[in-house]
Amino acid sequence: MAAPEAEGLLRRSTLHLALTGQRLPGEQLLTAFAAACSAGEETADALVAARRRILAGPRPLPAYPCDAVEEA
Repeated sequence: MAAPEAEGLLRRSTLHLALTGQRLPGEQLLTAFAAACSAGEETADALVAARRRILAGPRPLPAYPCDAVEEA
């Protein structure tokens, strides 16, 4: 397999936007970035999973019974 940057997956501008928090990187970019850093498949999967959690948004707060809220 060719280096990710040779395949056009890791453009400097795209990587800059992702690393500075200006744009959420795509799954393909995360996978290519992990490969370029010699990270394993487990790391790449963790990055993709984290991206999916970000896109899903915050989890809803648990519902508490009124007496538990008043006691707190």
